Amino acid sequence: MKTAYEFINYVSYLWPRRKTWLGLALSFIGVLGIYISLSLNNEMLLAIVLVGNIIFWAFDSGRLVFPSKKITIAFALKPIKPESHSIIEQTILKLFEKLKSIGAANKFRVLVIGSDIFSTNEQAEKYVKKKKVKLVIHGNVWNEKKGDAYIFDLKNFFFSYMIGAGKNSPQYELIQNDINLMLVNRDWRIEEINSLSDLDKVSNNLVEIVLSIVAISLATFPGENAKLSISLIEQLLPFLDKHLKPEERKIRVKKDNTLEISINVLRSGRLRTILHDCYIIVGDTLLQKEEYKESFHHFEKALKIGGAPLQSLTGMAVSSYFLKNIDDAWHYSEELQKLNKHHPNYAVNLAFLSIVKRQYSEAEKYYEIARSIIKKMSSEPRKQYVSNIVSFLNQRLSETPSEIGYNYAIGILIYNFIDKEKGKIQLRKFYSIACTLSEYIEMKETTKLILKA
Repeated sequence: MKTAYEFINYVSYLWPRRKTWLGLALSFIGVLGIYISLSLNNEMLLAIVLVGNIIFWAFDSGRLVFPSKKITIAFALKPIKPESHSIIEQTILKLFEKLKSIGAANKFRVLVIGSDIFSTNEQAEKYVKKKKVKLVIHGNVWNEKKGDAYIFDLKNFFFSYMIGAGKNSPQYELIQNDINLMLVNRDWRIEEINSLSDLDKVSNNLVEIVLSIVAISLATFPGENAKLSISLIEQLLPFLDKHLKPEERKIRVKKDNTLEISINVLRSGRLRTILHDCYIIVGDTLLQKEEYKESFHHFEKALKIGGAPLQSLTGMAVSSYFLKNIDDAWHYSEELQKLNKHHPNYAVNLAFLSIVKRQYSEAEKYYEIARSIIKKMSSEPRKQYVSNIVSFLNQRLSETPSEIGYNYAIGILIYNFIDKEKGKIQLRKFYSIACTLSEYIEMKETTKLILKA
């Protein structure tokens, strides 16, 4: 019985070799053997079968990969001994079960490819880029005997992945550090005597790594990729939190006043930061697409998760304005003021919203506050910041040409920060209409002073 089991195990161990060049050669020998034994005399048929065999082998081995809308991850794990092969199969199966349990399986396509396609990390990276595979897990799986049982070690495999940032970009090192944080301090040993619990442990590791690497790499791409990154991290965080042990949740202050934090809490915290950034990226994209309800929703989620509330509140204020929730836009702008009274966003927002509410003296007051804050910014960021505000105000003016308060706002910003003569031209347009209107009295006084100067 044991001999039969060992035979089946050995055949199972050899079967993946069909995806290697040796496997292709053996299949050729098999086809030729059948052709000769059947005494066939049709060279065209033989050629068709051999070519078909090559094409099938190329796709089966991962040398050719069908394009897919799903995220493709590939395994190229090589068992050193027959006993290791079943562990590889069980680990991949367990990984897929875990992905299914958290609702992420439909986003992934898992391939098992030839273990001889590459032998170095550099070759694996080239494969990832060429085949548009998001992640390749490759390397050797070892096993050793301990008494009557085996110990399997998966620590000698590697992760090759595709990221959007170039190696010379500032983002690249940060992304690499994030991914390394997800990889370090993992237990990859599976003991035959504890195979179920150890398989669960290893598959949990793989789920965390696969989802986090893909999510981190997708976060570097704009648009739909950032949305997918959000989806993956939202599914991963509850999974991470579920497997956090009570003692890992505690943050200890050591005698030298440094903090002692578990690696799993660090991973969770870093993923939350990445998730926050993705919410902001997607929120900004949705604003540009004029999908204001969705943009507000993403900025609100960013605010709830923590991180940088300045970006979240600014996005919520702008989204609320476009949703015609002016009181909400005012409220979020006031929250910006409470958060940081030295940042110009709150003053710029409240000045603009004061014009919308036809409270022109308030608008004049807030533009004066904004001017005093903006002038402290360095030259290039200041010019870009003001140009963006002027562009926004020009769009509002084109929508409501009768609201000459926008002419004043555009003129005062251009005069102070971009070009004094161009600013005066805009302010003259404002004054030529406002000179007979009493509601713009404060704006008119400031304009007269500038034009006289």
